[in-house]
Amino acid sequence: MIPFIEMIVPVGRRRPGKPLEAAKGVVIHNTDNKDPGADALANAKWQQNTPDYETPKGSTSSWHITAGETNAIISIPLDEIAYHCGNSKGNKTTVGIEIPMNSDGDLLKATDNAAVVAAWVLRKQGFTKAVHKENIWQHYDWSGKNCPSMLRQGKPYDWETFVKKVNVAMEEMAKQPEPKPVTPTVPTGKSAITLNRLLYYREGKITCRGEDVTNLQRLLNSKGIATGKVDGVFGKLTRAGVVAFQEIKHLSKDGVVGPKTTAALGGTWSK
Repeated sequence: MIPFIEMIVPVGRRRPGKPLEAAKGVVIHNTDNKDPGADALANAKWQQNTPDYETPKGSTSSWHITAGETNAIISIPLDEIAYHCGNSKGNKTTVGIEIPMNSDGDLLKATDNAAVVAAWVLRKQGFTKAVHKENIWQHYDWSGKNCPSMLRQGKPYDWETFVKKVNVAMEEMAKQPEPKPVTPTVPTGKSAITLNRLLYYREGKITCRGEDVTNLQRLLNSKGIATGKVDGVFGKLTRAGVVAFQEIKHLSKDGVVGPKTTAALGGTWSK
């Protein structure tokens, strides 16, 4: 299962904060944005940070999950309404999943991951099988829009193959226990982590190791950010996880855990 990251949109016109009237399935979309860099994180950040559209009808757009190459980002809670399929009934009863199609990305990997995400959502809704137009739809099915445009063109494969992949993922998930959230073992008290030194990686040389690195790795893992092994060694993969977290929090992406990154993690800098 790919990691999930929460970047929840504030309640407003883009996210009304209203509960779904029923949980009846998922709707699959492509972002229709081929710009380099328009990956899952960029789309989620756009949704989180772009002000609600101001239009005469007061319309807006939003979706629940962006399924990317390495993670899935939840923007709107799965039990809430999002405006993603151009149909009132669809918006009130389904979860919208967007697949990025940036030109510098891996469309196959993102689409495969979207199938896994769709399977996960459907199982959470109580389904055991994905059936087109019963609990899994294209955006096209609701509004006639040519979406998901890539899948409708057979890229990286056709819609029937996508639905089959969803069902294979559902079958595999049924064999495994429901994944449990990672619970980091970190100091208790006012904050999740307390640091009194910079944590960083220097190319070719491990400079930081110890219990504080272990706590950092577990804390990032609990937020859905991979760091490699939880081994107390601040290596390349841990640095990559720190950079990913810094990007989400709009911090300098230097891979160094100092006062600002510690604060963003909800921790205390005591130096």
